Amino acid sequence: MSENKKPEYNSVEELFDLLAKAYGHTFGELDVNRRLDTPKNKGKFGHIVEEGVFKYPINSSPKADFDKLGIELKVTAIRINKNKEVAAKERLSIKTIDYETLAKQDFDHSDLKEKMEKMLIVLYKFDDKIEEKDYKIKGSFLNIIKPEDLVVIKKDYANIRQYILDGKAEELHEGSTKYLVAATTGGKNEPLVQQPFSSVLAKKRRFAFKQSYLNEVIKEHIFHKEGMSFFGEDFAKYPFEYLINEKIKPYLGKSFSELKKTLNVEGNSLQDFNRLVSRMFGVKNINNAEEIKKGNYEVKAVRIEENGKMKESISFPYFNFTDIVEIKFEDSNFYCTLIQKTFIFFIFEHKNDDYYFKRICFYKIPEEIIETEGRKVFDELKKVLLSGNIVSGFKTYKNGNTVRLNNFPKMKNNYYFHIRPHGRDGNDVAILPVPDKLTGVKAYTKQCFWLHNQYLLDVLGYKNKKKK
Repeated sequence: MSENKKPEYNSVEELFDLLAKAYGHTFGELDVNRRLDTPKNKGKFGHIVEEGVFKYPINSSPKADFDKLGIELKVTAIRINKNKEVAAKERLSIKTIDYETLAKQDFDHSDLKEKMEKMLIVLYKFDDKIEEKDYKIKGSFLNIIKPEDLVVIKKDYANIRQYILDGKAEELHEGSTKYLVAATTGGKNEPLVQQPFSSVLAKKRRFAFKQSYLNEVIKEHIFHKEGMSFFGEDFAKYPFEYLINEKIKPYLGKSFSELKKTLNVEGNSLQDFNRLVSRMFGVKNINNAEEIKKGNYEVKAVRIEENGKMKESISFPYFNFTDIVEIKFEDSNFYCTLIQKTFIFFIFEHKNDDYYFKRICFYKIPEEIIETEGRKVFDELKKVLLSGNIVSGFKTYKNGNTVRLNNFPKMKNNYYFHIRPHGRDGNDVAILPVPDKLTGVKAYTKQCFWLHNQYLLDVLGYKNKKKK
């Protein structure tokens, strides 16, 4: 066989037999063409599997990788999250978007359909404590898009395509779709490209499955754990906002005290408010619903005090300090969460010693805020970590307790985001990439990004509200 000739496979079993021989082997062992020598090549792990396992040259064909079988090969990383659950590390990139081609193709006649309907997904475990060459293939599965998911994905595709047909490719954003997104590609310096129905240049983008959608697909295949579908067929038929609004109508305007009796909820903490919201849908935790998780929605109760203020800011998952310094903003979990997540706020207003359920608000953080203010706080954090100037001093309280002060970005430095602890206590720590210069410590209390409560108040329409 010629070195550059693509071998032909006649069955799925052949593919899995070859993968079985690769299980337990490192990417360093499989890297026949030294792809790992180019660290910035984001597709290197896929290329290594293509060349080292399936023995075919890399290509950019619009057809599926195993075109005779109609199967596309995808290699993606998994990681163990703080709850000890397996989760996708990032979105699953499918193909680059060509705006001219997209404008001409409906979904059923698109290159994308062939690329995504049947995917052989190969998993490897990401571990920031070892070198990339030592990563190992952990498993694989054949994913055939479920009919109910395909209905949603086709609508996502049509939504994205409509932006192009309207000459508004520059307005595309990941929050406008449920499972399939038009993800940005490259960094902030990536050159803009032309679109067919407008002279305005637009960001280069690629089709990808949301990280949250991929998480649920992995669970279904690896752990045979089906999600709890709450809305059923209605999810594909109707706008999600409509379904949510219809469900909560009976509870609008009622007090928290009354709702607690109706929905059998005890307690007055913010956690109890969130439990009450889930009970409105007749479930223990609405955020575990399949449609919520796959679409990367997050339902949160928000309490507005009589003076128009709110106590709580919103936290994101804690991060590893080493991750921050080793990756670009666009590749970070923080960016991925911001760009894809849509919050559904259930708003309770305080009046006459009780809270009243007033309304809900769907909110997606605008992409321009993510690209500017999100990037700014990320880069400032990275600068502090690389400098080793973590601890700025100490503060002793009247009770004799002494705490460390740090140089991480504070609320006063950024109207939108800041850094605060996320650990259970001071002993819940993460490794620092550079030891702290002042104290010499090599680990520090776990931290996470927070979304400011004042920014949320403004978003929810409580700006400058005064107590009457």
